Amino acid sequence: MIKFLVCLSSNKENKYDLAIAEFDKTLEHRPDSYQAYYMRAIAYKRKGEKDRAISDFQKVLQLADNSEVLQNTKDHLRELGH
Repeated sequence: MIKFLVCLSSNKENKYDLAIAEFDKTLEHRPDSYQAYYMRAIAYKRKGEKDRAISDFQKVLQLADNSEVLQNTKDHLRELGH
C-alpha cells in the first residue's frame, strides 16, 4: 500500500517516469490491478504518450468492476480521440 501511495505521489508531482516504473513493478506482482493500469495510463497521458495511455485505459475496461472508474476511463479515452 505504501508503494502505491509513493506511485500516486510521484504522479501528482510530475515525476511521471518514476511513477510509471513503480506501477510497472506493481503490475509484475499484481497483473490484474486495474488501479495500477489506470494510474499508469494517467501518467502516460500527462507525459504525452498517447498510445501507451490508450493501451492501459483499454486494459482498465477489461479488468475494472467499479462503475465510476469505468466511466472515467471512457472519458479519458474520448479525450485521447479513441
